[in-house]
Amino acid sequence: MQRPRLGDILIRMGAIDSMQLASALAHQRQWGTPLGQTLVEKRFLTPDRLLSALSEQSGLPVVDLDQEYLDGSVAPLLPRKAAERCRAVPMRTEGKRDEVLVVAIAAPALLSTIDALQKASGKHRIRALLAYDGAIDRAIARIYDGNSLGRASVDAAAPLQEAELAWPAGSGERPVLVYGWGEKTTQRMCLTLAAAGLTARTANAQDVVFCGAEDVVIAPLNELELLYPVGRCPAQVVVLGEAPDAEHERARLLGARAFLTTPLDTSLLLRAVRRLRATHPVPLIA
Repeated sequence: MQRPRLGDILIRMGAIDSMQLASALAHQRQWGTPLGQTLVEKRFLTPDRLLSALSEQSGLPVVDLDQEYLDGSVAPLLPRKAAERCRAVPMRTEGKRDEVLVVAIAAPALLSTIDALQKASGKHRIRALLAYDGAIDRAIARIYDGNSLGRASVDAAAPLQEAELAWPAGSGERPVLVYGWGEKTTQRMCLTLAAAGLTARTANAQDVVFCGAEDVVIAPLNELELLYPVGRCPAQVVVLGEAPDAEHERARLLGARAFLTTPLDTSLLLRAVRRLRATHPVPLIA
């Protein structure tokens, strides 16, 4: 039986309308990006609604990998190269003889992916769950790099230190994600960060909605609220606004860890990013 089309599912769910679907399909034909990614980037759809639709399309239940306990003992059952190639994470075994390997995989969850996982693991059966693509990356790092016990999120209570803590270039940290400005402003901001030894790059909507606790995101408050109309951004966020008194609560609800005003003071921006890079992710906004 042919799978139902993603666009038809989303319209039936009431997640998008026909005009939004037509716009996204035109963009997809021109640029070749997946339909779901296009809908999220155009802000027609939230990541949660997309994953729900993909779950209906594939018939696979959804799993929140960032909140799952991952057992490092199952990592040898699936070589890391196979996990990265298949976009899959081994979670546990089931059955009387542990003949079933439970994995989390990224959409579109093709049958060829399941076949490849069977061959790579040597298991007769694979039971697949659907997870965010970004969560797959974070879980692969957790389970294969030895940090597999416990959840991905970290609750840190240590206060930030006032001293400036430098982050040397080439330290292997993930780049700072700069999102939501025009091309020239984004370029100037990235150059400012680079001059201070901080690797940065332009981010799109998908980068931000699938980011994790290890990422630092710099974004205007209004733009970030469009991506997270409800709930907190999981990244370490530096937001820029115009009226601290009026916008402070909005920034706090987004989980922002620093609030800067426009016009931007670059020295304050560098200080905020360095603090976030040098400490565990605890809020700067109480």
